Amino acid sequence: MFNNKLTKIIILIIGIIVYNHLLKVKKSRINELIDIKNINKIVFNESKGEYDNELSINATVIIPVYNCEKTINYSILSIQQQNLTNLEIILVNDFSTDNSINIIESFMKNDSRIRLINNKQNFGTLYSRSIGALSAKGSYIFSLDNDDKFYGTDSLDYIYNQAKEGDYDIINFKRIYSRSKKIPKVSIKNINRFSIVNQPELSIFPISRRGKFYPNSFFIWDKCIKTDIYKQAVQMLGNDIYNYKISYNEDIIIVFIIFSISKSMKIINKHGIIHYIYRTSTSRTRKQIYKSYCNIYLLDILFRFSKNNHNKNLCVEYFLQNAKFIRRFSTKEYMKNLIRILNNIINDQYITEKNKQILKQFIKNINIRK
Repeated sequence: MFNNKLTKIIILIIGIIVYNHLLKVKKSRINELIDIKNINKIVFNESKGEYDNELSINATVIIPVYNCEKTINYSILSIQQQNLTNLEIILVNDFSTDNSINIIESFMKNDSRIRLINNKQNFGTLYSRSIGALSAKGSYIFSLDNDDKFYGTDSLDYIYNQAKEGDYDIINFKRIYSRSKKIPKVSIKNINRFSIVNQPELSIFPISRRGKFYPNSFFIWDKCIKTDIYKQAVQMLGNDIYNYKISYNEDIIIVFIIFSISKSMKIINKHGIIHYIYRTSTSRTRKQIYKSYCNIYLLDILFRFSKNNHNKNLCVEYFLQNAKFIRRFSTKEYMKNLIRILNNIINDQYITEKNKQILKQFIKNINIRK
């Protein structure tokens, strides 16, 4: 009897010691991490603010991280192997539950250029990229998915120099699509071939394919963007957008705004990134891309930041083409917001009469189904 009580007491004491130790480790780790609340004060400050123009780092690479323990090491290694070394790597942990952070922390021990930001809950890729951009110290920003790689060893250096020499706001480079982990072999005959796009053509979305050897895209990860431009776009986007559940092509939102405030973009004939395609991806087919226009909040954002009648009517036409994707059993509030946004669009002076009549009929059908 005595031995059993003694054993229980010893086990209890050991348990208390272990618990206190783990608690201390957790607290020390939290203290080392960047406080997301302080970042939020910077990111979502309604004032335009002054940015530090004396950026001593050439480039910042931003990687949103979420449960990517099988791929994140390859992404980081592809950056470390680049000839451009004067850069920083910002990884934004979007509340991962696997071993991703332990892998990142092992890289941090040997590379002081790596910074880790931890979201206190899962906010999504758009939020994570925005947080990373607002804390960037490089002159230009590259974006990388947590399962992609930069191609070769000179990609970042070449692209950065193209941007710096011409003082371009955006460099749009070529991408390689791959379904396997083998690095594909590609060759370009005319690497010096390029195209320049300025305003107002740059703000027309999407840029016409006619006469362009490499048309622009709304992806964020095939671009090198001037940091001040990216930060300004995040400020213009505001905080409300992160409350909505935009599940398709969230990049289109920030890229759209970046186009609208940039003065110049150079499209170069240089492969910069290997983008891996998986069957489980939610944004690979043309039909799925169009789904993004059916999200009412995304439609609202695109429409409000459009600068011309081409963009505005394009947004409406994509919406109408794919309106069938709207959830028929959505909440009343969802449908109420949809009607409000569509009414604002109908009252816009740049919308064609044809599109106005179709939207009015669409709203009428919604009211009938109520």
